[in-house]
Amino acid sequence: MIKKQASKAIMQYKNFFYLQLRDNNKNIIYPNKWCFFGGAVKVGENPFLALQRELIEELSFKSKKLIFKFEFLNKETNTNIFFYKLNMNKKKNFYVKEGQKGEWIKKENLKKLNLAPDVFYFKNEILKIS
Repeated sequence: MIKKQASKAIMQYKNFFYLQLRDNNKNIIYPNKWCFFGGAVKVGENPFLALQRELIEELSFKSKKLIFKFEFLNKETNTNIFFYKLNMNKKKNFYVKEGQKGEWIKKENLKKLNLAPDVFYFKNEILKIS
């Protein structure tokens, strides 16, 4: 089976991460869970450009300052996920066009949330990234 690919943005401002609360729809994967913004890499698209496209679609936001950090295989969905870091110089209020909402979450509050695997599996690594 061919692996799917996705790209995700670890958006950080000081001690905060910007996360998306996914829609509460049983027809999507990981409904009502917190995740990083991003999404599927289309055929013929590279992960960096896919993430730029996804951030424009989801947040009307474009950045060339995305830095590749690591790659992870979500075995549950057979998806290879490329994680990029984006250090923000302020807590920007985005216009969220996908999911229930976006929110700046304090690092120590991550453990209190219902996290999607893209955040949960890398929670410890994410907390080390500064």
